[in-house]
Amino acid sequence: MKVNNGANIASNSECLTGSLLKFINDDDKMALSEKYLSKKFIAIMQDEELRGCVDTYFANNLNISETSKNSFMHRNTVLYKIDKVHKATGLNVRNFEDAVEFKMLEALYDKTKNLG
Repeated sequence: MKVNNGANIASNSECLTGSLLKFINDDDKMALSEKYLSKKFIAIMQDEELRGCVDTYFANNLNISETSKNSFMHRNTVLYKIDKVHKATGLNVRNFEDAVEFKMLEALYDKTKNLG
């Protein structure tokens, strides 16, 4: 999210997820990671183009048109990438519950990618 001066600020959900993960020790984070982060999800996280598209989609409040405009991608390209994430992970980020789960798994991935 951006404020008028261009500085990045964290959303409440990012702060909450990050705060919750601080209370979990590294061994437990790794156990959660092994249980919930599939190889396909990790592949999505490592694909800068796909992850960037989804992150832009979230930054634009799950709005395909705004994502398309702000990422300079055709609307169908954005939909294709979101569908690719859905097929790979089973999470349809166009659905609110799946979007929340995706964000939590993304935070878990970010907190554990350098632990193992």
